[in-house]
Amino acid sequence: MTKPEPEDEREPRNLDDWLAGFVRDSGLRPVLVVALGCLAAIGAGALLLAIRGRSLPAIAALAHERLDGGGYHRRLPSSAVPMAARLLAAADVYHAMTEVRPHRPALAPAQAAAELRREASAGRLDCDAVDAVLGAAGHQVAPTRAPYPAGLSEREVQVLRVLARGRTNKEIAAHLDISVKTTGNHVQHTFEKIGVTTRAAAALFAMQNDLLPPPIPWR
Repeated sequence: MTKPEPEDEREPRNLDDWLAGFVRDSGLRPVLVVALGCLAAIGAGALLLAIRGRSLPAIAALAHERLDGGGYHRRLPSSAVPMAARLLAAADVYHAMTEVRPHRPALAPAQAAAELRREASAGRLDCDAVDAVLGAAGHQVAPTRAPYPAGLSEREVQVLRVLARGRTNKEIAAHLDISVKTTGNHVQHTFEKIGVTTRAAAALFAMQNDLLPPPIPWR
């Protein structure tokens, strides 16, 4: 007789199965109010693809990791944080900011949205996940566009475009009006996603994938 597969290791048959299991197994139940709405923005199929082969507790355990490696409890690099966990992280942060805490009142939705976008710009939260959460929460977000290759975010593509022109991290930071440290984080995340270790290889990737726009003025 075949031994039944452990429940948390089975692939979800459909979205309802996954959500039911997540509500039962995770400690992030309130966050589902926001995360559920994100499905309208990213699509149920995309989420199921992101979690396929991963146990529900394992995904929930990554919800406090950050893409710059500064999260907890493992302080994982961005390459080790799957899209499902990135979505939950953004939803968790938004939910926390809009709730009353002992040390502060609840933030207004507009304030929470601004803070969430700052976290994404700083390279701590995934830009696409943040857009999905904000869209689900009723905020205005940019129209859905075709995904960039290798799962690159809008900001990572912006950094890659400038990097491909031979600019240093300091020059990239000045051009995009972000800090040098944040620029370094974006460069590292981009290299991990596209599978390169040098700036020359990154520039070649940008050219091969038509990511380079016409020449831009420098200040």
